[in-house]
Amino acid sequence: MLFNVVTAATVTLGVLALYLAVLVSTLVGALLLVPNGLAATLGHPVGVADRVQLAWLAASLATVGGALGAGLETDEAVREAAYRYQPDSELSGSRSRPDRKPTTWPGDA
Repeated sequence: MLFNVVTAATVTLGVLALYLAVLVSTLVGALLLVPNGLAATLGHPVGVADRVQLAWLAASLATVGGALGAGLETDEAVREAAYRYQPDSELSGSRSRPDRKPTTWPGDA
């Protein structure tokens, strides 16, 4: 239970931090690259609020697109990415430990 809570908190903090990074970088890009000449198209002068809305939309779409792309990964690929690092075996210099049984997953044959 504790592992699941910690994992959920870590993933949530990671997603929020990356979302903020994408939002800030997109906002900087919008401030630098969106011309003020869009006033005729929008019907009002282009201000910072318009650029913030653009950055928010782009960051949100990028986050949802990344989540959908990550959802296409197989369970095996996710397990391999999540559980590959084993500090015990790397510190001891051996690739396997005879005193440790292999991990089995529910549904594995």
